Amino acid sequence: MVKSFENLVFGKYPYQMMDIPIEDTKDLGDYLAETENGLSENNRELKLPEVISILPIRSVVVFPGTITPLAIGREKSKLLIAQTKPNQTIIGLVTQRNDQTENPNFEDIYTVGSAATVLKVIKTPAGPTHIVVHAISRFRIKKAVETEPFLKAAVELIEPVFKMNKKLEALMVSVRQAAARVIQLSPNIPDEASVLLENIENPSALADFLAANLNIKVVEKQKLLEEADAARRLAKVSLSLESQLEVLEMSHKIQGRVRESIEKNQREYFLQEQLKAIQSELGRGDAQAQELKELEANIKKAKMPKQVEEESLRELDRLSKIPPDSPE
Repeated sequence: MVKSFENLVFGKYPYQMMDIPIEDTKDLGDYLAETENGLSENNRELKLPEVISILPIRSVVVFPGTITPLAIGREKSKLLIAQTKPNQTIIGLVTQRNDQTENPNFEDIYTVGSAATVLKVIKTPAGPTHIVVHAISRFRIKKAVETEPFLKAAVELIEPVFKMNKKLEALMVSVRQAAARVIQLSPNIPDEASVLLENIENPSALADFLAANLNIKVVEKQKLLEEADAARRLAKVSLSLESQLEVLEMSHKIQGRVRESIEKNQREYFLQEQLKAIQSELGRGDAQAQELKELEANIKKAKMPKQVEEESLRELDRLSKIPPDSPE
């Protein structure tokens, strides 16, 4: 089973504001670390019920094969989860078109979502209650069945489609290399993430694994979820990944230049302070400082043109850094 790159590597979780009944107080991070088995769209034949309950979610798109914590707050969501049996009942996670909609109906959500099971209901000492869901497959809403007490719909399974060939294999290699470089440029991501990427051999799973963690808009992620063709989906992921990599490369270069500049300034400051200390020990520091002050005062009194004055002060500053015994 493939965990979400974000959940596993970044240590950040997408939340939606909802609430549900409590099962226990087990820590969210500990539970995620222990969860290693489950259904997957790509490694087991699936059969969805004809009608499933729909849980609208906002500001996030959940992809098959990922484990995602969700925070619960809406009454309809509470009722839905209250009737859900952990690890048994399959529910539909569907993203809202507008995350500001507080009481979404079918026209307020997309028609393609991820079927999932609720793995755990978790109580925290403070803040919202969380559930942990495991997405197992894509589905499409065929028909609205109920809107009260919560949404229910007739659905159909969307099977991932792909034909493994040299072109697709080459694309997978390219995507892995780009993702590995992103990991390398991101200090908060452990290097072990690259090993994890290498172990995902299914192109659909690889595309979903990366799509879940791309820094792109929800609308763009929804389009990736709706793409059943794994090769096309992976190609779109590759483009987004290359764009993200380009930004990271540029940021890395800028940080390098800034670091070099800071180190140079720090080195110059340290040497200047050393020079002042040596001059003070030799009894020259005070006399030189007084002479420089007089020169600066004379430059300002001369009422030179602004450009000439700036150049004179710049030369004076350079002179202040030259040892008194220097031939210059």
